[in-house]
Amino acid sequence: PRPPSPSDFFQKIKRKRKRKNMMSARKLRVLCLHGYTQNGSQFRKRLGSLRSALSSQVDEWVCPDAPFAVVDGVTQSTPLSAPSPPLSVIVPHSTENSDIQLSWTNVHTDPETNLVHYHGWQTAVQRLEAVVRESGPVDGVLGFSQGAMMGGLLCALQESGELGFGFGFALLCGGFPPRDVDLFARLAARPLSTPSLHVIGEDDKMVTPDKSRLLCDRFVSPRVYAHPGGHYLPARRHDIPAYQKFIESVVRSSQGSAAAPQARI
Repeated sequence: PRPPSPSDFFQKIKRKRKRKNMMSARKLRVLCLHGYTQNGSQFRKRLGSLRSALSSQVDEWVCPDAPFAVVDGVTQSTPLSAPSPPLSVIVPHSTENSDIQLSWTNVHTDPETNLVHYHGWQTAVQRLEAVVRESGPVDGVLGFSQGAMMGGLLCALQESGELGFGFGFALLCGGFPPRDVDLFARLAARPLSTPSLHVIGEDDKMVTPDKSRLLCDRFVSPRVYAHPGGHYLPARRHDIPAYQKFIESVVRSSQGSAAAPQARI
């Protein structure tokens, strides 16, 4: 059978909302993926300005923890234990330890081949599937840095029918394609049709703009918002319209009343 696409996801949502006559009133729910050595609690706080500015469009920001602890700069090979329902799966570890540093994968470089492998990425995906399963469906994914890399991977997995939940858009800030050859192949297998906004810092020294554009190039019709700063998610007053216009265009497209998004904002 044909793998589900973002348009299929939105059509499903549209039918459900139309039956309940709630399309115009319902706000969105976004799954938020933090960066390397951050955690869900920290990321939620860092999103404070953006959450406030987009409160008329987004009702809930789901900020889970990545599964692998980073101790003294070293990512641990064994994932942290997953909480059991009905305990919260949103930020189970960082609510108790706000300083805990986490990673979505365990990056390993083979000394013989010099190839990079992302061990444990399947565990990260399974944890995210559990979050959505237990806390409810999401409309979109927001990722920062390593979280944006994971967001791009989720888009590829969704479009190949390998993801246990659906979403309709991706907002990727300071992102990059995976250095793992196998995961990059998944991303490059087909042009990704998920509506996406790529936020790129022109002065980003950690994830340089050319790396972010490599991730952007994997998408069919990506939007790009370039800001003059570095490696952070910009949320000042002059940045907010980029997010608002993107979300508005995605929602309009899902209602069948707008053309496909333009290539740039």
